[in-house]
Amino acid sequence: MKKLMLISMVGVWIAGCASYDYESPTYDANADRLSDLISRKVFGLEPESDKTEHTEPKKISDSSIDKYCEKITPIITKAITPSDRNVRTLAVGLAKYSPGQYNIWQVCMIWYGLKNTWSYVNDPRGIEYVASASDSAQLLAGDCDDFAILMASMVESVGGSSRIVAAQNEQSGHMFSEVFLASNKIDAENLISDINNLDQKRDSSAKNFHYRKDSGDFWLNLDWFAEYPGGPYFPSTFEVLIYPDGKCNRNM
Repeated sequence: MKKLMLISMVGVWIAGCASYDYESPTYDANADRLSDLISRKVFGLEPESDKTEHTEPKKISDSSIDKYCEKITPIITKAITPSDRNVRTLAVGLAKYSPGQYNIWQVCMIWYGLKNTWSYVNDPRGIEYVASASDSAQLLAGDCDDFAILMASMVESVGGSSRIVAAQNEQSGHMFSEVFLASNKIDAENLISDINNLDQKRDSSAKNFHYRKDSGDFWLNLDWFAEYPGGPYFPSTFEVLIYPDGKCNRNM
């Protein structure tokens, strides 16, 4: 098993897993406190106070985003390992239930399989472990960044395109993955219809599917807090997008 990458949290913000208002698994939110502190130090964010007056969130400078990207991107991209045997074996074992060329149902099979077997485990106090996808594929446990990295790696391992989203709001941070749908709205909506058709076999309740357009491309939310692929997004103030090829930029 590859050694976990241990990262000092001094001066570097790595999104902790936050709870928020839509229905989600419960866990100990104490792990978020350190990431909140680092967020204030690095980005100048302040948490909501008990004051009745509302203040607008502080704008994050481009230089701060660049600094964050420079530090976090190599860590995340090193952990994304789609060709690793453990990752590939786990992904294929789930995707095989929708055989053939890469398709969005394979992504759904992977998401449901991973979500239903994943156990939330906090990082050690005062530090942030970023597990390699290989380790997480064996343990099936960790925090939100570990799930996001493994999910992205598994999508890539069966021919899809993924990215990691590091999100932040006034209270806390979070990390999740997205999968590329299409480069035009018609194809994206057709894929959403395919997902809905599959999900109706599992749960006939009506659902809203959450995806978004970015630079002409459409991406679907794969957050493990959601109850289905394309569930609600984390309510963020700003986001940083990290790609397996090392690209990192602010989500405008």
